[in-house]
Amino acid sequence: MTPGLHSLRTLILTPMGRDAKIASGILDDAGLPAFICADPGELHQQLLAGAGMVLVTEEALLKADPDPLFRWVAEQPSWSDLPFIVLTLRSAPAIGPKAQVMAVGLGNVTFVERPFHPTSLVSVIRSAARGRRRQYEARSRIEELRENRDLLARQTHMLELLNQTAMRIAASLDLRIVGQRVVDAGVELTGAAYGAFHATTSEAGESRQSYAWSGTQTDIFAAFPMPGDLIRRDDIAREPVPGGSGSAEDAPRMASYLAVPVLSRSGDRLGGLFFGHPDAGVFDDRAVLMAGGLAAQAGVAMDNARLLQDVQQANATLEARVEERTRERDRMWRLSNDLMAVLDAEGALLAVNHAWTAALGWPEEHLRVTNLFDLVHPEDAGGIKHQMRRLKRGDPISNFEGRLRAEDGSFRRIAWTASPDDGLLYTVGRDITAQREIEEQLRQSQKMEAVGQLTGGIAHDFNNLLQGITGSLDLVNRRLTQGRTSDVERFTAAAMASAQRAGALTHRLLAFSRRQPLKPTPVDANSLIASMADLLRRSLGERVDLELVPADGLWPTLCDPNQLENAILNLCINARDAMPEGGKLFIGTRNAHLDGQHAGGAGDMRPGRYVCISVTDTGMGMSPETIRRAFDPFFTTKPLGQGTGLGLSMIYGFMRQSEGYARIESELGKGTTVKLYLPHHGGQADASEANLATLPADNRARSDEVVLVVEDEPVVRKLIVELLGDLGYRVLEADDGPSGLAILQSDQQVDLLITDVGLPGLNGRQIADAARPARPGLKVLFMTGYAENAMPSQDFLAQDMELITKPFPMDVLAQRLTKMMAR
Repeated sequence: MTPGLHSLRTLILTPMGRDAKIASGILDDAGLPAFICADPGELHQQLLAGAGMVLVTEEALLKADPDPLFRWVAEQPSWSDLPFIVLTLRSAPAIGPKAQVMAVGLGNVTFVERPFHPTSLVSVIRSAARGRRRQYEARSRIEELRENRDLLARQTHMLELLNQTAMRIAASLDLRIVGQRVVDAGVELTGAAYGAFHATTSEAGESRQSYAWSGTQTDIFAAFPMPGDLIRRDDIAREPVPGGSGSAEDAPRMASYLAVPVLSRSGDRLGGLFFGHPDAGVFDDRAVLMAGGLAAQAGVAMDNARLLQDVQQANATLEARVEERTRERDRMWRLSNDLMAVLDAEGALLAVNHAWTAALGWPEEHLRVTNLFDLVHPEDAGGIKHQMRRLKRGDPISNFEGRLRAEDGSFRRIAWTASPDDGLLYTVGRDITAQREIEEQLRQSQKMEAVGQLTGGIAHDFNNLLQGITGSLDLVNRRLTQGRTSDVERFTAAAMASAQRAGALTHRLLAFSRRQPLKPTPVDANSLIASMADLLRRSLGERVDLELVPADGLWPTLCDPNQLENAILNLCINARDAMPEGGKLFIGTRNAHLDGQHAGGAGDMRPGRYVCISVTDTGMGMSPETIRRAFDPFFTTKPLGQGTGLGLSMIYGFMRQSEGYARIESELGKGTTVKLYLPHHGGQADASEANLATLPADNRARSDEVVLVVEDEPVVRKLIVELLGDLGYRVLEADDGPSGLAILQSDQQVDLLITDVGLPGLNGRQIADAARPARPGLKVLFMTGYAENAMPSQDFLAQDMELITKPFPMDVLAQRLTKMMAR
């Protein structure tokens, strides 16, 4: 509400002196409206007419009865708090009991001492006016809220009535009851005085029948035509309804008229609603909206009644069809060879078909109280849990493989397709065990072909190496017989070089077969690659640009760092050879989290977290056929005599032995990327071990140290014993496991045990384990050229145990002994 003419004026009551005229003049000069009241009675009358504030002297309040004014103040509306400005004398300050009574009675009061400066008075008046204006704004908001509340209440009542009518007529199939409820509701919602509902009795809609009316004793709308569209008239006397003859003479007067058709869902006219009122202009847009809504509800209700019989007839046919479809589904459920099941979100089997029993042997009664994870192979549990999480998110899965335990303890490989629906999982599994066995047989056949190639390659390479060794030793023997020693060193160096090449070839073969003895430690791949940078650049030459792309926050991995260095070096050399004209080589690292979908697309790779090392060149690339055969032993694309074909196969074997994977991505003319995936390790990467070459050159025994050598090969044993004697060690020797254990279980001093892993009777680890209870601090150095039965895993080495791989140089053995003895 906007403030009125007197809403912001100042009422002045100063019955003594010239204060009233002075104050009025000051306010008039400031452009502020004011009115001088002669006495308290006139002040009360003017307050009723409206005021912004009251300017009153203290003596005027004290000499008159203030109670009427106090009552007026107390009876103000909640939004109003009229400001009072009381002029006091400086000689009589506004304190004390009387002033307190005035302050309490007037409420919003400000005391101003006289004499006052005009500017001060104007400032006080303006401040009070601003406060009063905010009160008027609050009043406007309150009135607006009250109007909105009333409107909302009316609209809520109308919606409730509309909803109640809809529910009532929806539950009724009697046309007369539907019509009466709609008419009664329409009269209230539209504000009509009369109402009626007429229904058509013919398909063309020409015949009609009055079903219900309200507000009159009889139906007064019979003479009005059935509406085809909405018709509204503010006064039918001035604007007649086309085709209507009007009401009967004895009917109540009707000016306002409203009629709406009642239509079915398909648009057929089922009848009409009529409303009237004796006053003109009663039906506004809201009334039209309410009438239209009621007509729509009436059409639905009447349509439902008409369709009920059709539904009842269709139900009989539908039940027969559902029964037939159920029989077909049950027949498929019973006869299918695929494993069909319904599971809950946690994997509990709620329903299974007979194929489960045929494939796994478990009775259906047992399976229905079993959780799927009770049957899953432990190695597959992680992948299946991942797929279950995908299903819970609403993602269907297909062609996911997992193994289930049969009743006889064996495992069957099943390829699954599954889809979630309404909190349940619907699965179909196909037993592919036989298919995978056939594929494995095919792979074995291919492996046998590779073994044939391997055998020929080994024979060829080892014959050449043995020729170099035996020929050199034969010449050494001849020179010694002749007393000529000048060339002996040259021939022994040639024999040693051939022996070292033979050892390297053996290591590559062991790596390919995944049987190479490894010494896994936590490794930071970024640091390892950075430490190789100078070596790699020297190996690549000036025509190849090397760029390292390490990832931040790279996870540690667990592997043999020496073998990882060899693998990276081999890949870089291959990349260099693929770029004869020069190019760029990138070595990058990253963290890789492979889910079931990515891992499944990579053959036998398991889902999980990996450290990925990628070596990318800009060389000639590989064809798909070359990629397929790249990891085969002795397969090479290099010219004859320039490659053994064991480099990539060695890398592949090392990666699989380290529980990792190797992948090749390449395109002819665009380069090649080889990716090495090593499993993430939860610990911290160890600092690189000191190279043996940095140990002191003096490897002789420092005191009366005793070494036990257990080796079944006499030549090897004698050589080691001879070396140890030269180094100043006291040496005990045994040619098999039981003999060595007998020495260890005796009272003889033994500071360090050197033993072959593969021994007759007891292997090297068994000897060490049997001796440890009596000699807990025994140091053990294992020697091996590979012994699978004694080295089942990478956890072979315990505390104070180390491993050296045959063949090894004698000085390396001496350095290793010095290092171990120094601990």
